Amino acid sequence: MQGKYRQDYAVVKRYGVSGLEKLVYFKTPVRQKDAGPVKRGEGGGEKLDNNIARARAVVKELALCNEWELFGSFTLSPEKYDRDDLALFRKDFSQFLRDCRKKYGGKWQYLLIPEPHEKGGWHMHGLLGGVPSIALRPFSVDENIPERLKKSIREGCAIYDCEAYRRRFGWVTLSPIRDKVACSSYIVKYISKDLTKRAESVGQHLYYASQGLARAEKIYEGSVLLKECDYENDYVKILWSNGENYGNVVYLD
Repeated sequence: MQGKYRQDYAVVKRYGVSGLEKLVYFKTPVRQKDAGPVKRGEGGGEKLDNNIARARAVVKELALCNEWELFGSFTLSPEKYDRDDLALFRKDFSQFLRDCRKKYGGKWQYLLIPEPHEKGGWHMHGLLGGVPSIALRPFSVDENIPERLKKSIREGCAIYDCEAYRRRFGWVTLSPIRDKVACSSYIVKYISKDLTKRAESVGQHLYYASQGLARAEKIYEGSVLLKECDYENDYVKILWSNGENYGNVVYLD
């Protein structure tokens, strides 16, 4: 402890159903909760407090802490919908899910990231959980679908259509998640600088998520000595673990 700030400080969080734990070690002194108000110019973490970093951290947390079964790509057909009105889609998609819960049952939880389409407008990538099988229809190689999808089906991968979404909004593909950890890392990559600029220009968020989703649980907060890590920048070191002994961490509190 050094006055208002603390050295060699770390926070460890457990990421729910994934069984993973994340240790964040702060390389700069961390301000204590009871140190009083922050004066202008104090602290050193301003560079971390940016939209992209926050959004990526939250999306990965939500992806790891909740039960997701499907990864999906959701398009907006110009014949059926205004692909440029992201705010309207968010409103209508929420109502669509409420209607699906009444019709099919299930939770229909979601975590979606909008992506600017190269030809204009928006489409979505994301995760779904609690979708009843009655609401899904498997694609077959006999249908008029892209060859890459036919190839995946021939290789034994199930790919589903959601006819309710397609009738309302446009083309959609859904596939079962095989590796939840890998999927959480993959979906984070959709949060890009281009997305940030486009979303902010229309006053929209970088991701959309169901209310009440599980979040990571803080299991340790205090001083540590850390020898190795998985990621490091000027401000933090990050170490992931499967819940077993870190081996290269010494807890001082």
